[in-house]
Amino acid sequence: MKRFYLTLSALLLVFNLNAQNSKKVLLFNSTKHLFSNSTVPDIFTIYLTGKSIFTGTVTFKITTASNQVIHSETISAATWCEYIDELSLKVKNDMIRKHIKEFFLPRSFRSPAISKDEYYDSDYYDKTLYDELKSDGNSIGFRYQNAMEGETAIAWSKKRNKVVSYYAID
Repeated sequence: MKRFYLTLSALLLVFNLNAQNSKKVLLFNSTKHLFSNSTVPDIFTIYLTGKSIFTGTVTFKITTASNQVIHSETISAATWCEYIDELSLKVKNDMIRKHIKEFFLPRSFRSPAISKDEYYDSDYYDKTLYDELKSDGNSIGFRYQNAMEGETAIAWSKKRNKVVSYYAID
């Protein structure tokens, strides 16, 4: 029943997105996961809009159970495979489809966001934020690919009461 509810919610969200947006939703994925609240899961959503997959725009959002958007970012879908000139458009489109399908795999979520044995590296972490998240053993991090070779990690900062990016490489 829980899976059915999420699927129905996802369909309603896609319908609502298409109604609000002049661009058609071409790809969609969503999951619920604890993040900003330790007892009520947030809704993680990624969708691609546009005229075609490769030229489309990807939007990644996190929404609380009370329907407050706490994180939103948009990138070009081509960013995930833009430097691979020798690939056909079909292969690039398939890469983008797979990326959206696998965006919320369980391995992308980490608890705690920064483990006790993870060391500080000034090239990738903000020290104050690193210390804050590392001291919170209940924090939940989410890591995702933001470009062909780039990765971002975000978490909910209880101290700042917002989503923070605590790790990023381009």
